[in-house]
Amino acid sequence: MTTLLIPWGERAGQLVHVDAVASGSGCGCVCPSCGDPLVAKKGESRIHHFAHYRGATCNPETLLHQVGKRLLFERIVASLGSGVAIPIRWTCEHCHEEHEGNLIKKATGVVLEKSLGPCRPDVTLIDGNGSPVALLEIVVSHRPDPTVLAYAAERRIPLAEFHMAGTGDLDHITESEVLIPTKMDLCMRPRCPKCGKYLQKASLHVIGARCWKCDRAMKAALLTGLGGVRGPEALTEQERAVARENGVVLRLERGNTRRGQWKRMTNACGHCGAFTSTHYLHNFWHEIGPSTERMVRWLCSDCGGGMR
Repeated sequence: MTTLLIPWGERAGQLVHVDAVASGSGCGCVCPSCGDPLVAKKGESRIHHFAHYRGATCNPETLLHQVGKRLLFERIVASLGSGVAIPIRWTCEHCHEEHEGNLIKKATGVVLEKSLGPCRPDVTLIDGNGSPVALLEIVVSHRPDPTVLAYAAERRIPLAEFHMAGTGDLDHITESEVLIPTKMDLCMRPRCPKCGKYLQKASLHVIGARCWKCDRAMKAALLTGLGGVRGPEALTEQERAVARENGVVLRLERGNTRRGQWKRMTNACGHCGAFTSTHYLHNFWHEIGPSTERMVRWLCSDCGGGMR
């Protein structure tokens, strides 16, 4: 990064946009990073921007980092003062779903470069007791300091990273109605009460199917989650009751093997009584969707715990 046409300067301790000041050296602005005087360039051929005097040695990456975190800080200060939420949306690295929330939901204050003992994040959101509830990092060329990552992970504090590649990313921080961090270490799913891991969603679905034997319409129940599809044998008694209330016929299938007798709960046709195996239900995968979901519970893939 050698050229940075940045539209923000500092005047009287506040960030100001180039469009809000006079053109030329009389703008009265200095660089937010190095403190050297700036020139406001507002010509016709290039976008309006501030420039250092010739010979300045200010690092453009450092400048972008400084302006980015201050703009983010000032936006949060304004939102906390007005009580207006800051919508935030991210793709979760834990469940791979898209989550949405309010960045300042749990915050009553915000501190720039707050010392947290072993680390000093760019921006720290705090609650009424002064405890951190979220950490925000502006990333230009290097990842956040390992001490920040460790502090957030050990205390289960959400950490959001906003990667800056140019001045367009500054516009996102100031102008976008919804903030979209490059990375957000937070999943909206509940944690396992036993081991603390994020739980996986298991959903009961009631789908429309056809009997393999008589080809008449029937209802079938299945459980999705933990990477696959399972049949009624994996349902709880309460979930089986819900399935029956929605037209599913469940019956106990029995059989014999060399190891002895076996039995399992299976979907059955209400007309001819034929059993439908879980393997056959994969043929109706396209029928599974939000409209077929009847109940949700949470399972832990690590320790086997869960919750409703």
